[in-house]
Amino acid sequence: MGHKKPYEVKDVAGKLAVGFLRNPLTAVLGIVLLALGWIALSTMPREEDPQIAISGGAVIVAMPGATPGEVENIIVKPLEKKLREVKGIEHVYGMSMDNVGI
Repeated sequence: MGHKKPYEVKDVAGKLAVGFLRNPLTAVLGIVLLALGWIALSTMPREEDPQIAISGGAVIVAMPGATPGEVENIIVKPLEKKLREVKGIEHVYGMSMDNVGI
């Protein structure tokens, strides 16, 4: 009976994979990384019900029958200007659509 010739890998990724699989250090490194991951996970502080502060808001103003241009000039631009004057507000942006400004 003849011996089967092992599959020859020609691309770089395949050669790299074969090199890792033939090297005994790969298994040790895998076990060490797994152990370190488990230690990191078990020592990470966790809360049962974490409090997540979301600081943001939206102002929606209806103006029935208005075009986006009218909503922009009458509602959105003046409202953005006033909101920028409020202390503590960092980002202000607005959108104008038919009948509504956000």
